[in-house]
Amino acid sequence: GLCHADASPWNILTGKDERLYLIDPRGITGEVAYDAAIIALKAATRIPVEATARGLDSMLGIDSDRVLSWVLVAVAARV
Repeated sequence: GLCHADASPWNILTGKDERLYLIDPRGITGEVAYDAAIIALKAATRIPVEATARGLDSMLGIDSDRVLSWVLVAVAARV
């Protein structure tokens, strides 16, 4: 799949029907769950990582457990 590669809460717009739009992409091959993990980590000062992961899973149609697995990878890689 195609990933944003620069996902953060500051690169998300909310449109009609609360649909999410990512802006300013770099575009790489990867998993959307990785982008969601990075968003969750970057928003952690305001919202717990688990809450963001679980919220994004329903909005994006991805598995929150997969997002949390990518969180562990990102933390280990110090993203």
